Order: sequence, then C-alpha cells, then structure tokens
Amino acid sequence: MFDEDGYKLSIVELTDKKDKQKMLEISFVDKKDKTYVGTVQNGALAITPATQNQNGDYQGGDAQQPATEYGEDAEESIVNLQKVATLSAPYNMSGEITADEICGKPFVSETMLQNNRALNLDLSLAVGVLIESGYAEMVMTNVSMETRKAQDPNDATKTIQVPVGLKRGPGVVNNLVGEQTVNAQGEVKFEKPDVHFKEPSPLDPFVTGENLFYRQILDEAKQIHMLIVGDAKASGEARIQARQDFVKKSQRYKPSLDVHGSWLMNAILGLAASAINKDGYFSELGVLFDSKVYAGELSADEQNVVVNRYDKGLISRETAITLLGSEEPLLEIDKIKADDADKLVLQVKRLEATAKFGNMISNGRPSTSGQSDGKSNTVAGTAGAASAS
Repeated sequence: MFDEDGYKLSIVELTDKKDKQKMLEISFVDKKDKTYVGTVQNGALAITPATQNQNGDYQGGDAQQPATEYGEDAEESIVNLQKVATLSAPYNMSGEITADEICGKPFVSETMLQNNRALNLDLSLAVGVLIESGYAEMVMTNVSMETRKAQDPNDATKTIQVPVGLKRGPGVVNNLVGEQTVNAQGEVKFEKPDVHFKEPSPLDPFVTGENLFYRQILDEAKQIHMLIVGDAKASGEARIQARQDFVKKSQRYKPSLDVHGSWLMNAILGLAASAINKDGYFSELGVLFDSKVYAGELSADEQNVVVNRYDKGLISRETAITLLGSEEPLLEIDKIKADDADKLVLQVKRLEATAKFGNMISNGRPSTSGQSDGKSNTVAGTAGAASAS
C-alpha cells in the first residue's frame, strides 16, 4: 500500500489454486482522481503497455511485454505499472482505491495463540486417555468360562467352543471356577481364578490444564469478566471492572476500524454508481462507520451498579445507557426525553383536572346561612358522592 502526496496505490499478489499461477492485482488513483483496477500476469509477463487517450484516460493493450520493476515511490510505481498492466475503465470513487489495510498491534497476540495451541493439545490428550483408559475394566485370569458351540471360521465342517461371557446386572451371581490343567505326569489341577478391576484413569490433570490455558487466553484478551459471569461470589463492582478492561482494550482498535469501515462502504457506493453508468452519483453522500464494542449482557448486580453511579452523578446518561447494552445511546436518550415530555404533559393535564374539580367543589358548598339553591346542592351532593367513592 502506498499513500504519498495524493498518490494512492495498492498491490496484491493472488495465486490461482488450480494452475498455481501468480498474478498481481493493482489499484491506483491518477492525477484526475480516477480509480483504475488492473492485473499483471505471472509477475514477469504482462499485457501490452497501457496508453492514454485524448481525454487522459488509460487504456490497456493485448500483447505480452516484459514487466518493469516497481518505482521508489507511489508516483513512479504507478507510472511503471501502467505500462504493463491490463487496466479497467476509470471509476469515480472520490479518490479512493479498491484495497485498504489496517496496521497496528493485532488483537490476537502470539502469546494468545501459544496458549490456544496448548489448550488444543491438552484436550487432544484428554480424548486419547478417555478412549484408552477412561472406563472401568474387569480382567479375569485362570477362569473357566461357560462356552457354547460355534462354527469354526477357518473350517465350516468343524465347530469350536467360544466363551459365553458373564451375566451382568443387579442381583446377578457368577460362580467362577478355575481353569483345569493337566501336567506332564497326568495330574489334573485347577488353577486359582482371579478377577482384577481397573479403575478409569482420572482426567483431573487435563481439566486443570484446560482451566489454566483458558484463563490465560481470556486474560490476554482482557475478557476475565467471562469467567465470573456465573460466579455468585463476585460483586457487581468486580464484574464492571473486569468488563471495562475488555472495553478499553477493544477501544484501541475503534479508530482504525471506523476508518476502514467508512472506506469500504464508500468504495461500494462508488463501484455501484460506476456499474449503472452514473459516475459520481453518490459523491455527495458519505457513509460514517461507527463501530461498537459488545461486552455481553450485564447481570442484575452490574445493572444496579450502573444505575447507582448515574444517580450519584458519577457517569453521564449516555455512558450509563451504553453500559446497559444500548447500541444507540443518543437515540435512546431522545426517546427518553420524548417520554418525559409526554409524562409532563399528562401530569399538567391531571393537575388542571384536579384544580377544576376542586373549584367545582368549592363553588358548590352551602352558604353559611344554611341556604343554597338546588343546583348547588346537587353539585355538592355529586362531589360528596365522588369523594366518598
């Protein structure tokens, strides 16, 4: 990628999976802010040098010519590549090329990858141990097993005796008899039967290793809060602090991601306008990419901590709403303001109705002389009935 003094150039090496041929894909912006996309075949051979027409636009040829080396800077590299590349028609993409890159420290570090490989090894060994010796085994020696006749697999005309096996299940009793042997003197002897039970190999070391490596991965990624999600002993403050560590680390990548996201969406608009033969149709529009960091749902304790901080004036309403999980805090604040305005109007109407009702009661009270007209008595009676109800 080159971006020097207004000259922008990207060079990407592509490899065809079928014939393993390599090809360079280039994109650059000329002095008229027109974007071109081109290819250079095989790295050493290219199409006829591109030429400029009377309008200053570049056009590609069709004969193969030796490719030239890149230049020392973006301008010289563009000039050299124009001579050997197959170029597209010019695009109006507001001076942007069709490739972008993000530079900086990767989120997934080498330490994290090493711990991940160790975790995979731990789990692979655990599976092997589970298959080989993860279950209880019973080994019998010198036991005369009950047999049954079966066809000899090597001779269909003969039969052999094969062990039937032991009966298994609750309440089952097996009577084991030693194997009968005859020595050289013809003496018959019964061997002592024996049964050995082998316990399954414990997986505790692998479980410990898994927890260790997994914690190391989360610690490197600043996601320790994922370990205490279901921990009843962890306080809301501890969870908030662990979650903020992850948010702080992720926020370092937000500026680069926002720039890249804005470039991507604007590049799509420019290509879309060119595809419908309306170059610059969206040039007055602009996409502003605003990435958000999602750190998971808050527990009830964490939500109470956020609300208490807002009530005490330690954080703003926007920050509180963001921590509570809203992706559009400003829009949410506008909705809250609209709801507050509606509540205020409703409260004013209630106060006006109460005041009007109070005036009606006051106007309908009997005079001190004990005389009143029928209408007043009727109003007072109605008000009294309403008060009683």
